[in-house]
Amino acid sequence: MQEVLKPEEVMEETRAGSSTRTINGTEYIVYKDLDVAGSDIKGYPTVDALSVCSEMEACVATNHFGWMKSSLSHVKVMKGMYLYVKKNSDTLRANPK
Repeated sequence: MQEVLKPEEVMEETRAGSSTRTINGTEYIVYKDLDVAGSDIKGYPTVDALSVCSEMEACVATNHFGWMKSSLSHVKVMKGMYLYVKKNSDTLRANPK
C-alpha cells in the first residue's frame, strides 16, 4: 500500500526537482512527476492553460495536459506529469519560498 502524504509533504519532497516559469507576469513553480486528482475548473482541458490560469483568480495550478486546478488538496506523485503551481497563490500553504 502506497503511503498517503499531505500535499505540502509531497511538494516539499519534490522541491529540489522544481523550477520556475513566468507567464503573463505570473510566476509558476514547475513540479516534475506531480499532479492533482480532481479540482478541475472547466471539466475539460484548455489549450493555453498557463495563460488562461494566469488571468483567473480561482486557478491555482495547471498540469501540462491543460487541466486547470482550483485546489491542491489532492496532490499525487504521477511519473511523467508536470504541475505548474502559482507561486503566490493564497490557497497554496505548501508553496516553497
